[in-house]
Amino acid sequence: MNTSRTIAEAPGKPGMSADRKAAVWIGLLYLIGMVGMVVSVVVTNEVLSGPAHLAQVAAEPNRVALGALLMLVAGLSLALVPVVFWPIGRRYNETLAMGYVVFRGALETIFYVITALLWLLLIALSKQPDGGPLAGFVGDLTRFPSGRHFASYLYRARGSTREIRAQLRIAIDRARLTDQESATLAGRFEEVA
Repeated sequence: MNTSRTIAEAPGKPGMSADRKAAVWIGLLYLIGMVGMVVSVVVTNEVLSGPAHLAQVAAEPNRVALGALLMLVAGLSLALVPVVFWPIGRRYNETLAMGYVVFRGALETIFYVITALLWLLLIALSKQPDGGPLAGFVGDLTRFPSGRHFASYLYRARGSTREIRAQLRIAIDRARLTDQESATLAGRFEEVA
């Protein structure tokens, strides 16, 4: 591990260190990502949030495609933030810097790419007359506008499964369920809990 915490000199512009250049790039990438995300939500919100979102997607596929492109731009620019930060973070703690690259860079990028692909899949499914159930499922998946909302959803889902398992235990204690019925029902909620 490199423990030298001195500011790296940048070749080229006098007075602008490599750390300063990295900071400027990080800020620029972050702004591109946030602007892309906000514009993506503005462009696709009306199309994807209505009750008949599949019909709206079929009527305006270009808005969804533009939103998916903006989501990809936002995701890729935000994925580059940890990559640009790596040389600076490595000087302080290489393990934490690598964790930042992996979790913020790779996993967040995967989330954005999957969201964009699901939006594009909705365009294809909206043209199919029998794509209703699958399109409804994909539409539900695309309603998570950010990782924070998705994490909140998972947190609530985990709490709901714990509540169901607690209710199953109460039903067993009151002899309303057999052990076999309870094991079958509880098995459905083990994955999330």
